[in-house]
Amino acid sequence: MEQKYAAYDLHLHSCWSYDARNLPEVYFKKAKELGTKAFAITDHHNFDVIPTMFELAKQYPGVPFFTGAEFSAVTPFGDMDFVCLGLPKEPTPALKELSDELHDYCRKFGKALELIVNRLGHSFSAQDRRNIMKTYRPEYVLDFQGDTHVNTELLGDYMTERRIVSSRKEWISIMWGNPEYAEYYPKLPTADRVARIVHEAGGVMLIAHPFHYFNDKDLKRMDALREFVNFDGIECAHPTTPQENSFFYRDYCVRHKLLSSGGSDTHGVFEGFKNNYAGHIGPAYWLDELKERITLWNN
Repeated sequence: MEQKYAAYDLHLHSCWSYDARNLPEVYFKKAKELGTKAFAITDHHNFDVIPTMFELAKQYPGVPFFTGAEFSAVTPFGDMDFVCLGLPKEPTPALKELSDELHDYCRKFGKALELIVNRLGHSFSAQDRRNIMKTYRPEYVLDFQGDTHVNTELLGDYMTERRIVSSRKEWISIMWGNPEYAEYYPKLPTADRVARIVHEAGGVMLIAHPFHYFNDKDLKRMDALREFVNFDGIECAHPTTPQENSFFYRDYCVRHKLLSSGGSDTHGVFEGFKNNYAGHIGPAYWLDELKERITLWNN
């Protein structure tokens, strides 16, 4: 069956994300090939890719993109991910402060992984983490960001190969499911603070891959989140969101005058991330609504 592509993809990860491998140019090439009307690289916890995007734009004139990031933050319902679009070319002081905090968060998260493995009775150092990351991320990125968190699947394979755990699944259970290690992890900023900083910088904030966060179609939960976070929209179209939910979330956006978005959440070639560029069901007119709020560059 022929692959169908959306007119845009506003949730992509590059090698500036701790868990992704694609170089930013991959997305410019793909967007040019498909005639994509917009794309956005939204790396985890940072917008370090933005200067590179403007340099690449000189080589790919007429390939439109939004600036953005995927920020994780604390809400009354737990930690959640937010796709933030329309960030300025040069960060505001508050965005710079948030960026510095999140870089520190990623380095502390990496240190927490060392402590957990050491508690299991095995040696695991910052150099060990870096050696894993060097298999899928450029060294200039690692030098800039420091020794951070590592792709969970690859780290699970590393632990399994050394018989620290019996399987990737066991490692993930230890890493995320053992309350004994919760105190090792650093704290994220609150979602209301992130929203305020993004809004002051002229950007918009959308709840990413919302199926789990919304507990399927829990309207009371959705309303409570909207009141607490003051988000601008929902990533209604995502590979993990069932089609009927996409329509439900879009209807919610229309009723509450919220933006709608779609993205593939592409990370690169990993077993756990098989999402394809522009592989979502979001229609083109959602993009028109976004363009009324934020700048589309290189158009």
